[in-house]
Amino acid sequence: MRVVVKIGEPLWRTVGSRSLTLEWENATATVADALARLTAEHPAFGPAFRGDGQRQKVTYQVFVNTRMVKPEAWLEAGLQNGDKLFIFLPAVGG
Repeated sequence: MRVVVKIGEPLWRTVGSRSLTLEWENATATVADALARLTAEHPAFGPAFRGDGQRQKVTYQVFVNTRMVKPEAWLEAGLQNGDKLFIFLPAVGG
């Protein structure tokens, strides 16, 4: 299974690319699996994603294709071959 991951500012700098592809031998993976894999392959990703060391908690939003996936659903949110996983800061302003 192959999933394209798109990462927004400033988090993409921890993996060195705004876009990358994750592949799994088996046909099942969840959002939590993808995040764990990003953390394992790019050690700076996990702390930056969690907001470790930040004065103010940073909460990234995660989407699978066009559907927002809240943190409490990451373990159950299944990914399918060809999905796009988006990770970015929410937009603010007016």
